[in-house]
Amino acid sequence: MSSHGLDEVDDMDDHQSHLEHPHHSHLSPPPLHLHPSHSPNHHQSPDDHHHAQIFPPLSGMEELPLDVFGSTNPGSNVNPGSHGPHFTHPALIMQLQQQQQQQLQMLHQQQQQMQMQLQQQQLIHPTGNTMGPSTGGTNSDLEYDSNNATARMQLQQLQQLQQQIQQQLLLQQQQQQQLPPPITTLSSSTSTTLQSPSTVQQPHPYNINTEGKSSKLGTLSVNLFKMAFGQRSDIIPALSKPAFCPSNDNIVVCGTEEQDAFKKNGNHLIFAAIEDDNISVRFTYPLTEHVRDLQWIDGGHMVFAINHKLGLARINSEYTVDDVVMFPEFHKDAIREICVSTGNTNLVISGGFDGNVFVTDISRLVDDIKKNEKKSENSLYPCKDVVGSVSWHPEDAYLASCTTDTGTLHIFDIRTDKRRPAIVYDTSKKELYCHAYQNSHTMLLGFGDGSIQVFDTRTKRSVMTFQDPYQRQIGEIRFDPLTKHFAVFGVPEFTLWNYDDANINLFAHHQLAADNAASHLNSNFYKTSGDFRRGTRTLGVTDSCGTFTLYDFNS
Repeated sequence: MSSHGLDEVDDMDDHQSHLEHPHHSHLSPPPLHLHPSHSPNHHQSPDDHHHAQIFPPLSGMEELPLDVFGSTNPGSNVNPGSHGPHFTHPALIMQLQQQQQQQLQMLHQQQQQMQMQLQQQQLIHPTGNTMGPSTGGTNSDLEYDSNNATARMQLQQLQQLQQQIQQQLLLQQQQQQQLPPPITTLSSSTSTTLQSPSTVQQPHPYNINTEGKSSKLGTLSVNLFKMAFGQRSDIIPALSKPAFCPSNDNIVVCGTEEQDAFKKNGNHLIFAAIEDDNISVRFTYPLTEHVRDLQWIDGGHMVFAINHKLGLARINSEYTVDDVVMFPEFHKDAIREICVSTGNTNLVISGGFDGNVFVTDISRLVDDIKKNEKKSENSLYPCKDVVGSVSWHPEDAYLASCTTDTGTLHIFDIRTDKRRPAIVYDTSKKELYCHAYQNSHTMLLGFGDGSIQVFDTRTKRSVMTFQDPYQRQIGEIRFDPLTKHFAVFGVPEFTLWNYDDANINLFAHHQLAADNAASHLNSNFYKTSGDFRRGTRTLGVTDSCGTFTLYDFNS
């Protein structure tokens, strides 16, 4: 299978897709502390909006972890609390090399001059003899011998200095070979030149089995929308992705998705409890916009996106909302997805229809809002195309990624005081709606035609592409590494797969619409969303009919 084009971006004078944080050299904020004094109605005027700036060119290269881009350094895993091994930037190396080459040329000229002087001193004696010094022991002879010895010592010192400079040049050349290559634009016909180092295990295609069983998995299903709001019909019943509480996985939260300008004030967050074979609504919280995405930070805090805004909710021990802080409006259009960093839960990445990806420092932003300050506590990575999905690397706390609807994958370092070149991979295929890491060097890319591409970050190329036999459009891919399963959500159902190092097998699929008596709903608009209830071999699924279903795939 032919691979696709790849741009490796490391010259930011020509490409501005890197991050800038105006106030902090790196993102390592203090723990998150919220207080009930925050009002859910807190707003700022347009003049108070934080203005994130485009990230500067990444300088001071750092080596990526072993499993990410094929580094052969076994000690190169980046710790969130440190900056890892240091490498000199290529531009600085070239500048030093030029200076030292000039030094070598000057030394070589001096060496030649001194050698010529020595030859003349050996051939012409101060007394006029042309056959070298006499043995008479005169003062002229002694002066000649002294000058000759001094010249030879200087010549020896020059030769030693030359050797030192040549050794430095050799070391810099070796160091430069370990750095990522300069900016390269490859088409499909030339991408074969992207060979991974011989020390890195070469990726191989998976064995794909799509003959999965039509599931009647153990299910617990309710119409959560009707349970929360009765038979009200003033807003659509569609539910957002569900999110299980990390400290109590019997609590799940989702939101409503009414986008009509005259009805959007009817949107809510819905908190549900799972008890044995029963699902009940515990609490609803009113919102002014439709829910785009939501995710727990910890057992007491949740970040959510409503339309183009980000908010933070403080959750009490009864799993109701104590207060909400709405952040300044960084995005100028609706957000598509958010993701909280597992390595630093104060950081959240968001992307959407405005073509921008923001990395927001939640704790510092909350402190600024409390102090009524106008600092910028987020960073901008401009994609310039609609962003469909965002994510964090599973092991490297500083590595983020996003995809665009035009078919491009971006992988970039969020730090401002260190440099790593961004990877910009063109899949040559439109409607790239989602991506998810399977492990530290393999990710799945989901497309609007139901196909899935396996991408290897070490070789920076696609390993293979396969078709989901039941999905017309793929909107989300979620992994559960503990059970070795991943789920694919979208239109018109969901599929569940299991995997290992060599195989990907379709485990089950289910179209919830068939169980919802939703014949009035055009299947082209029926969609699913979901997430794993970690470590329990259960999967929570929501749909556009208001249904929440808990699937048990233990069998």
